[in-house]
Amino acid sequence: MARHSETSPPIGGYTYRVTQLGVTPGLEIMAELAKMLLPGMGGFASGGIGSILKSDVGGEQFATAATKLAMAIDSAKVQKIVKTLAKMTSIFGEGFGDAGAPLDVHLEDHFAGRYGELVAWLAFALRVNYGNFFEGLKNSGLLQPDTEDEKEP
Repeated sequence: MARHSETSPPIGGYTYRVTQLGVTPGLEIMAELAKMLLPGMGGFASGGIGSILKSDVGGEQFATAATKLAMAIDSAKVQKIVKTLAKMTSIFGEGFGDAGAPLDVHLEDHFAGRYGELVAWLAFALRVNYGNFFEGLKNSGLLQPDTEDEKEP
């Protein structure tokens, strides 16, 4: 069975075809993401993970979560995530022809000074690989509100 691939909408004049990671590297990246992101989720009030599902989470809670996330980010881990996902990405656009080119070969030069585009590609690549992860958690009941007051009316 072939792995699923998706092509991004244009990002800075280029498109990117991302093929899903295999299970082993996918789990490694998922563990790294969890270590970076989950501590930040704890900043969404004492209600626990169910609190982040509320639409009225305040600015102070976001600030706390963002601070925890920033403190958890490790440059080497981010580079590993980016390089791993780049290996599974082809780039299309000016200079790359209709056949495209492997992003990992062009990563350093392609995104130099283009960090907004780097983040947009990274978000797309993460969605292709992990987009159904939180949907699965939601459907499993693990992301349900923690208390009766946090449940939607």
